[in-house]
Amino acid sequence: MSTTIAVKEETVQMLKQLQRRLGTSTHDETIRTLMTRAYRPASEFRGALKHVKEKFKREELDRFA
Repeated sequence: MSTTIAVKEETVQMLKQLQRRLGTSTHDETIRTLMTRAYRPASEFRGALKHVKEKFKREELDRFA
């Protein structure tokens, strides 16, 4: 099933640019890719220290100032 949505011409141009950059074949695929990236859990971005719950605080000796 398809649905038509109204967007400004500027938005269509931005969508086309993103489509080329992401390598997606349709506007729908582009939008879905963007939505998937936007809703990714923050835990994926914590890297090697994702298991650390408290904030990390440096000691004065570690600073180069």
